[in-house]
Amino acid sequence: MDAFADVLNVTLRHCVLAGGAQLRIGGLSESTARRMPHALVNMTNVTSLEGTSVLHGAMPQHSSVLLANSTLRATVDGSQYVPTARGLAGFRYGSALVLDGVRLLSTRFVMTRSTLVCGGESCAAILVERGLDVNLSSVFYMDSCAVKSRAHVMYALASDLRVVGGSVFSIQNSLWSAPSTEHYEGACVFRDVAVVDGSVLQIVSSTFRLGFAVLMAATLTVTGGSWLVHRNNEFHTAYV
Repeated sequence: MDAFADVLNVTLRHCVLAGGAQLRIGGLSESTARRMPHALVNMTNVTSLEGTSVLHGAMPQHSSVLLANSTLRATVDGSQYVPTARGLAGFRYGSALVLDGVRLLSTRFVMTRSTLVCGGESCAAILVERGLDVNLSSVFYMDSCAVKSRAHVMYALASDLRVVGGSVFSIQNSLWSAPSTEHYEGACVFRDVAVVDGSVLQIVSSTFRLGFAVLMAATLTVTGGSWLVHRNNEFHTAYV
């Protein structure tokens, strides 16, 4: 990245991943990201037959990340992604998308009109490592997407979800399918979830076909004028 540029554009269209290939988009440390020009990342019509898309680090402030009209598939047996969390290098989760230490700072992260699928007994379609922070009036939207997995839709390895500083984390108009009935195999699993300082975590107009639960966390904190919203959803699950 050029610190003197006005904007960094990254555009991927009609890209195909196969054979366990990885598409990596590297971010920055949070302190560096605050000093860099904003980035526009556009991934449209990306097809993964057996591969993993990885986004890691902090995005510069006022950036935008778009994943649209794409189909991402991966399997536990075919995935080449190795978790970076200590003690978990030998595990495979067959993840189609990995969010590794992602920090959104006044940034829009949008997944729309896309399908994510992972196959295998202990798979996670979206894997989160080293926490997911949505901060400084950022938005994380999953809109009009279908995510299918045997065990987990979004699984965090000893990681927290923090939605802070007037930010929004939203799942809307989407379908989640994770039929495993194993105890503690929820669709969305984090260590701790915090929604603070006028932020919103919402799930609206979506369908959940799950064997166990939608959201699992050791603690859920909603403070400082924040909101936890669910509206017009259809649940086929043992627990919400």
